[in-house]
Amino acid sequence: MCMSLNELAEQGAAIEVTFYDTDFDEEEEDEDSEARDDFVMLFVGPTPAAIMQVQRDLLVQDVINLMERHFDGSELGGVVAEVDKLFSQRFDALVNSLEIGKPPRGSGGSGGSGHGGGGRRPRHLH
Repeated sequence: MCMSLNELAEQGAAIEVTFYDTDFDEEEEDEDSEARDDFVMLFVGPTPAAIMQVQRDLLVQDVINLMERHFDGSELGGVVAEVDKLFSQRFDALVNSLEIGKPPRGSGGSGGSGHGGGGRRPRHLH
């Protein structure tokens, strides 16, 4: 289901899904026990870059909200830069992992392997 949402999304989005554990209620008949619900945060988007951008934006918002208790917002530029650096490294690692085993691009070699060659990026990274 989530993979289908990636194809429908025009941009990255965070989706919080809350669910209720009905099995827990059936196991516990104690009236004092609380119902058990849980949640998971999902990120969807048309590309890995769009997904990472929404993850980055959410993290920056959380970090700034936490740190503004102690520092002025204008002092947090370095913190945001470090978060950006972490996401850049993660994105570069993702791109590199997708290109393992592929011929080098743009090196002027013999080229033309017959598998879409021409130095194009993988379709899902547009």
